[in-house]
Amino acid sequence: MPRTVRRLLALLFASACASGGGAKDASNDPPAIVVQNTHSIIQTGGQNSMGIGSGMTAVVQAATTRVNVSADKVFAALPATYETLGIPVTTMVSKDRMLGNLELKARARLGSLPTRRLFDCGTQLGEPNSDSYQLTLSISSEVKDHADGSSTLATLIQGSGRPVSFNGADVRCTSLGELEKRIATLVQVKIAELR
Repeated sequence: MPRTVRRLLALLFASACASGGGAKDASNDPPAIVVQNTHSIIQTGGQNSMGIGSGMTAVVQAATTRVNVSADKVFAALPATYETLGIPVTTMVSKDRMLGNLELKARARLGSLPTRRLFDCGTQLGEPNSDSYQLTLSISSEVKDHADGSSTLATLIQGSGRPVSFNGADVRCTSLGELEKRIATLVQVKIAELR
């Protein structure tokens, strides 16, 4: 996994842990999403930065979700979650409970979802570029344990788009937050199925 993505996820978890409050004992409760936050991380341009040039900066939105089951259970549910969403898992680091696809290509749809509902790549002639552009996406999730037996799921999505019908420069595509929510919700469903 590119060093930039790992650094961003590490910063994200440090921020999530610092802002999280004490959690109640939920060992008898069914799996449920407890808290969902979105954190802004400043990313500097460079070799592993997608959609921004060297020396430039951009704000990357990463979503964190607190789940009242162990990190191992959440991580076990992630591959099936990604598969359901039509995202092939091409990178997995089991010891860090991290997986994703760092070079996913999509055009008009990602799985069964129209890309216009997932990404903002700007507009042209009043139409969203995400409908017609070739998108290159980096989607990764990581799970961290908490002392109370709960865990935090973080999903980081970056992307860029390029016109296919004419020559043009890559444009930055930002997540609209829908895919992160679907990943968090589907993880809960998959955990229940694995029981």
